[in-house]
Amino acid sequence: MDIFGTLIARPFGWVFWAILQIINNYGVALILFSLIVKVILYPLQYKGKKGMLAQQRLQPKIKDIEARYKNDRTAYNAALQELYSQNGISPMSGCLPMLLTFPIMIGLYRVIRQPLSYVFGVSKDALTALINELSAGSAEAAAALAGMADGTTAINEITMMKYLPKTSEYFIDMNFLGLDLTQTPKLGFEWLVILPILSGATALLMSILSQKMQTKTLGGSQTTDQNRSAKMLLYTMPLISVVIGFTLPAGLTVYWIANNVLGIAQEYLLQLQMRSLMKKTEEKEAAEEAAARAAREEARDRNREVQKAIATGGKKTQQKTAKKYKLSRSRRTSSDDGEDDD
Repeated sequence: MDIFGTLIARPFGWVFWAILQIINNYGVALILFSLIVKVILYPLQYKGKKGMLAQQRLQPKIKDIEARYKNDRTAYNAALQELYSQNGISPMSGCLPMLLTFPIMIGLYRVIRQPLSYVFGVSKDALTALINELSAGSAEAAAALAGMADGTTAINEITMMKYLPKTSEYFIDMNFLGLDLTQTPKLGFEWLVILPILSGATALLMSILSQKMQTKTLGGSQTTDQNRSAKMLLYTMPLISVVIGFTLPAGLTVYWIANNVLGIAQEYLLQLQMRSLMKKTEEKEAAEEAAARAAREEARDRNREVQKAIATGGKKTQQKTAKKYKLSRSRRTSSDDGEDDD
């Protein structure tokens, strides 16, 4: 077992094993496993969405910087970095959490694809011995597992699960709603065909709802390129889901269906949180702007009174007021000075 499998896949395998101790059914366990994984990965998803939202809100200012420094890449990068710094944003704040989920998803794929290795911790030598044992038990098993023991064909652990006796310590009920999850769906008149179709349909529904909710949250702040990419993913991902569904054992497709359905609920919750966060941010910015505007108006009024006192008072009053005026001017903004000079 490699380091990646040891650090990521094996711990998730323990989670899957714990679920199987409660309910020994592969289909139900996959659904519960998907739910637990969503909960575990939710903080990363939230952080990624928050970072993307922060960057999206800066799009008008970024476009302004692009227009001002379109012929000076160095100045553009410096201005962009300053903008991010002023707003406390890292350029990778939206992407990095999402990127971290990829190795985790690969680990999850191993757990589901290789339950004997990562859920039960069966070594490679023990797998070979188990293949020989199952092949000796029946001609059907021998035909299905032919070539796996000597390495002629890749070991398919899900296929192996089909021939495990109920007395085996590795036995898992691979039937779910009357479907054999060890089988790979094929085009034709069989019930397993519904799984790849459901996988594509739920992926499409998740993409549509995700884009609608994101558009509602961000309004018109998305760029043309982002809209184009979103439309491209809208149909390609569901299509890929269908194709993959016809090339992998049905159990994996059940996992992706559950993952898509839970993903819809997760996206809805994330968008609600993003809208609440955006509302609080806008209210805070509005309050800060109102306070700054009130301070500027107060400074202008005070300085007008000082100037009036200087113009109409006696010499002693003028000297005293001039001193106050000097202090007052030090607290004024450049924009206020320009208005008073008028």
